[in-house]
Amino acid sequence: MRGLSGQKWTGMLALSTIAFCAGLCPVRGDAVAKDLVVEKDIVFGTGDGQELKLDLYQPKSHVENEKSVLPGLIVIYGGAWRSGNKDVMRILCEQFARADYVVAAVSYRLFPKYRFPACVEDCKCGVRWLRDEASKRRINPDRIGAMGMSAGGHLSMMLGYMDPKDGLEGDGGHATQNSQVQCVVNYFGPFNMTLRDWDPKDEHLLVDFLNGNLDEKREDYLRASPSSYVDSDDAPTISIHGTKDPLVPYGQAVLADKVLKENGVPSELVPVDGAGHGWWGPNLQRTQKMAIQFLDKHLKPTESASAGK
Repeated sequence: MRGLSGQKWTGMLALSTIAFCAGLCPVRGDAVAKDLVVEKDIVFGTGDGQELKLDLYQPKSHVENEKSVLPGLIVIYGGAWRSGNKDVMRILCEQFARADYVVAAVSYRLFPKYRFPACVEDCKCGVRWLRDEASKRRINPDRIGAMGMSAGGHLSMMLGYMDPKDGLEGDGGHATQNSQVQCVVNYFGPFNMTLRDWDPKDEHLLVDFLNGNLDEKREDYLRASPSSYVDSDDAPTISIHGTKDPLVPYGQAVLADKVLKENGVPSELVPVDGAGHGWWGPNLQRTQKMAIQFLDKHLKPTESASAGK
């Protein structure tokens, strides 16, 4: 996959995302499961005058039980900040909802029309919307996580490590709410954009995203790097990464784990031996189970884990 044109890369990334998500479940089709309540295309904010939409997945038992309070989860698709859509995350979202989360699959503005920091602003707006809806939807506003893969992993880490004082909040809506999440599931997302550890043939993905190369736009590369924001009060993170990833080097996950632990942030590193930029089959089932267990550990305190059930 090295050295492909931008158009071909976009297609390959989209196919990789679809295959990754589809590998979680043998059941296909668009029928909504009877045990879930799914609301499509909810407008959660605006970006440059256009509506931003999300899909909300809830356990039916939660919707019907007025005493139920669940953690929230933002799910973010990948595609090198230039492709993808919230619909490809359906199977993942259903699985998280069945694990007793209120799940919001968000959309965000994409290249070529939009570059950094539009996507960060939009995802932050999604977190703020979820907190604004906390009372209505019976979400614990202090227990919100973010999960994403590739570019979505990068954006999830930005949500986990950026404080409001760090900026990039945008003006999409719900300004009174906090945009930081309390737990992160990072599937093979870039942590530090300044390392020059990418293949030179793939550099155009960062150049497009940040409107210039590292020498020209170093400050923006730093602003776009989750590594720039890590401190001791950041979100616990699990980084799941293929050791043979041809696009985002496995070393990015190793560095994330190291930096987080050095700052006292709970972190787990899950290498997927021999895997590339995505995987499926038993490895996918295994890593998704680990992701849910990590979320449960940090977003469902023992004393309230069974509340509302």
